Amino acid sequence: MKKRGILLLNLGGPDTLRDVKPFLFRLFSDPDILVGLPAPVCLGLALMISQIKGPGSVKIYAQIGGGSHQLKWTRAQAQGLLSLVAGDPDIETFIAIGMRAWKPTIEDGLRELRAQGCEELVLLDR
Repeated sequence: MKKRGILLLNLGGPDTLRDVKPFLFRLFSDPDILVGLPAPVCLGLALMISQIKGPGSVKIYAQIGGGSHQLKWTRAQAQGLLSLVAGDPDIETFIAIGMRAWKPTIEDGLRELRAQGCEELVLLDR
């Protein structure tokens, strides 16, 4: 039986209030976010942004339950997608999640699909 892996990609968000500043740092240290700046400048700005915006962001995340709901909703989408693509007797489908700026990382998702022995990989970026 052929094994197909689908990797759902999303931005991600902090799981807890303690994760807010590290999330912001990871987000803003991505070279595709602060485009055109040298890496040391990006890292310095990412650190500064995470420290300055962190306290306000913590308050906002506290108001919505203490963290981002993005992973929860991405998992729900994965379950819905799996029910849509299941049914082909010749293909077993596995779905993993990869977050660009948080956990599980894109690398984590790819490792998960490789561990399942997937021969075909589909990337779905919302």
